[in-house]
Amino acid sequence: MSAPQHWLDRWIERLPARFQQGKMPYAVSFASLVILILLFFAAFSPYQHASVLFLPMAALLVLLLLAIRFGMALELAVHIATTAGLLVVLYATWHAGGVFSPRLGWMLMLPLTPFYVNGRRAGMAWFGIVLLAQLSMAAATYAGLIPAFEVGEAHVLSSWFTFSMVTGVLIIVPLIYERQHTRVLAETQAHQN
Repeated sequence: MSAPQHWLDRWIERLPARFQQGKMPYAVSFASLVILILLFFAAFSPYQHASVLFLPMAALLVLLLLAIRFGMALELAVHIATTAGLLVVLYATWHAGGVFSPRLGWMLMLPLTPFYVNGRRAGMAWFGIVLLAQLSMAAATYAGLIPAFEVGEAHVLSSWFTFSMVTGVLIIVPLIYERQHTRVLAETQAHQN
């Protein structure tokens, strides 16, 4: 009797054939998770311009998934999405307290997908870009260039949710990748036997 199928394996089996190959299941799973988070933030964020900021980013990710399905290189799509993500996080952070904003935590995720999908060199390059962006945000905050931000009870739930989601994604991303790696390794060994 075979072991019950993991939910991730069942989900991947329902994806189009192009999304089931190589690193695609990881990229599609991660993009889907980010789209869901963006939609949640667009609906429930206390920030005035949340939907204007997060809905276009979710739409861009959907468009990139469609472009990948029809032949766009995954590596290029990862760089486009990561660049757009950096811009969104910088904008949100700038308007939510600069270096003191919990939104800055989302930058922790930015190098992950380039690292897992495009390789170590791309991941390290994005790591350097993120460190420079964080340093720039700290310098702008120190220089008083960041607009005044009123902290209040309305931001407690949003800040807690931000930190919780970043923490969750930082553990889920490697788990998804590890699951995919284990699956591909098992398939490779089965073909060799």
